[in-house]
Amino acid sequence: MKTADFIGTMGFFSCAFRMFYGYRVYPTGRILSAKSKRFLKESTNGVYKKYNLCINGKKFNVNTHRLLAELYIPNPENKEQVNHIDGNKHNNLLENLEWVTRSENSKHSFKNGLQKVTKPNKKVIDLDGTIYESAKEAAIKLGYNHKTLCNMLNPKFNHTNKTNLRYV
Repeated sequence: MKTADFIGTMGFFSCAFRMFYGYRVYPTGRILSAKSKRFLKESTNGVYKKYNLCINGKKFNVNTHRLLAELYIPNPENKEQVNHIDGNKHNNLLENLEWVTRSENSKHSFKNGLQKVTKPNKKVIDLDGTIYESAKEAAIKLGYNHKTLCNMLNPKFNHTNKTNLRYV
């Protein structure tokens, strides 16, 4: 990763930034193109805020929180994921970001209600009396695509169920 520390002056205020392949990345999450001298427009992929960067002629979608963590937050234990402490994936303030393991991130999401505990599998019964523990098991044993079978068993799409299977 190509970075350098600078203190930059922008009009009436000054703030620190780090260089990243021709971009000035500020701790606030704003990115200034050194080439065009303009701030880039941040977008979202529906979950995370991101920027589209051009590095060595190739275009990359870079998650803002990940880039900020890489540049500003030490990671001495080489943890692989960046967690939003308050659970708000659009809050990319440095004090809201931390390096975590996959396990720590998963535990955090369940503890804070960001992820729901999945429902237990519904059993599936064939009209001949055979009971399967799940739609997945029935799909495997009967040669169906799992998603297709789930759609056929869904009451919303009942007209598409051309099997002898029903949820118990």
